Amino acid sequence: MKKSTLIAFYTVMLALAFTWQSAEADVPSEYYSSLNGKSGQALKNAVHDLAIKHTVHSYSSLWGYFRDTDHMPSDASRVWDMYSDKTYYFTSNGYGSTSGMNREHSLPKSWWGGLTNVAAYTDLNHLYPSDADANTAKLNWPLGEVSTVSFNNGVSRVGTPKAGQGGGASTVFEPDDRYKGDFARTYFYMAACYQDLVWKYTFMLSNSTWLTLNQWSIDLLLRWGDEPRVVFCSHMDTVPPYIPPTFLEDRVCGRGTCDAKGQFYAMYRACRRLAEAGRTGMALLILSGEETGSWGAKAFSRTPFRAPLLVVGEPTDNCFVSASKGTKRFDLRFLGRPFHSGYPEHGQSAVELFIDFMNELRAAAFPEDTLLGPTTWNVGELHSDNPQNILSPELRCR
Repeated sequence: MKKSTLIAFYTVMLALAFTWQSAEADVPSEYYSSLNGKSGQALKNAVHDLAIKHTVHSYSSLWGYFRDTDHMPSDASRVWDMYSDKTYYFTSNGYGSTSGMNREHSLPKSWWGGLTNVAAYTDLNHLYPSDADANTAKLNWPLGEVSTVSFNNGVSRVGTPKAGQGGGASTVFEPDDRYKGDFARTYFYMAACYQDLVWKYTFMLSNSTWLTLNQWSIDLLLRWGDEPRVVFCSHMDTVPPYIPPTFLEDRVCGRGTCDAKGQFYAMYRACRRLAEAGRTGMALLILSGEETGSWGAKAFSRTPFRAPLLVVGEPTDNCFVSASKGTKRFDLRFLGRPFHSGYPEHGQSAVELFIDFMNELRAAAFPEDTLLGPTTWNVGELHSDNPQNILSPELRCR
């Protein structure tokens, strides 16, 4: 997450259908006490009452605060721009603006009519320094996922929305995957803190529901806010046949220990330790059927879940690798002419056809990759079911 907000509003919005039970540990004692025992609309109203009491700053002072809220972690003099990958630096003047950048209302001010005498106009929880070109392309369009692109600088995308998105708008703004969670939390915050505003544009907002956000935007923002940045992935199954493991004090021995029970457990412990330290943004994906057709991976690929970074646990001599060979499977069928084996000249054995094919396969020159090395291949399944004294009429292999 790039910028922290007054309250973990994404968590609050997730809890709207539940009873408030817990609070962040790094806030003043009793800060969340007014939320205890509440759910639904009552919870959101209590969040609003708590959040609306924040300090209001002047518009001219925003660049001074951006120095604290929007600088790169590795370089405090550099602006953290969620709209482009251009390099911008803060000026030597404490409150001076950075050339080529705007003070961007991530939730467009035109949506509440452009009023400048309301706290939302200068609320740092939704104001970000933005590359001017990206800001011009974004305009006041709603968030969404782009179908046909009209603007793309590698971070910000603008274009027509995917089906079911946009709230009637012809165009949407899609931030980079790195920042979708930040925008989601920002919009949940604004929906709670400024629920009393009258919305002029209702692409994502509604004046007729206590939720403030309409349903399509809630679905989108929940998905954006919940998607982790890093996924640790491995598989549970082993190469057949199954051989039970052996446990020797602090060691596990047997088939599958290296591929991939060890990685599975290491990733599990890493996620547990990160979670116990209060870190978020990671997920653990454990698959099955990897050794017999990648059934778990295929099933998961059909879900809408996506993440920018994936760490796969496989035996690689304890080295990090950035690529792996892909696989391509072929189902082959060789057809012979059955006849009694005593008179082979009157028939054609499918087994002999297969042997000829294998000889050609061994002699073939397959491509070689500079990073991954030579092409490797294997015939893993072989079937030819017929009496032993009959020339094989059919052989199938994979």
